[in-house]
Amino acid sequence: LQNMKSRQLCSFFESTATLLTRQLQNLALESISDYKNLIRHSQEPDSTFSFVIRLVVDGEQVKFEPEMSDFHQYMRSITDVIASGVNNVPRVETKLYSEKPFTSRPGDTGKQQPIILPNIVQGAKFDIDGVIKEASKKPQEHLEKGKRF
Repeated sequence: LQNMKSRQLCSFFESTATLLTRQLQNLALESISDYKNLIRHSQEPDSTFSFVIRLVVDGEQVKFEPEMSDFHQYMRSITDVIASGVNNVPRVETKLYSEKPFTSRPGDTGKQQPIILPNIVQGAKFDIDGVIKEASKKPQEHLEKGKRF
C-alpha cells in the first residue's frame, strides 16, 4: 500500500468500501428475513423455538409479564437494531491510517453506509406484529376467562 499512488489508493479504498457496503446490506436484509421466518415458524407445532410470557398475580390483578404491548414493541424493534447495526462499521482506511492519505467527500462519516430501505423494515415489523397478535389471541382469551372468576 505504501508504494501505491494516492489516486490508486483512493480507488482501492472506494472499491473496498463498495464491496463491504454490499456485504453489510446483504447481511442486514438476510438477517431481517431470517428473523421474520423465525417468528413466523415459532407458531408451528414442531418448532423448537418458543416465547415464554408468564401469567402472574399482582395483588388482585392477573396480568402477563412482560406486558403484551411491551413484548410486541420489543419484538418489532429488533428489526431496527439489525438495520442500524450495519451502519456502525468503519471504513477500512479509517483503521489503517490515522490521517487520511486522500481527501474525503463532503459529509463522509468514515463509516460504511449500506442502504436498508425503510419500507423493508416496516414490512418486517408488520409481518412480525401480525404473527404475534395472532399467537397472543388465545392466551388473552384465557386471561379474560380467568378474570370473570
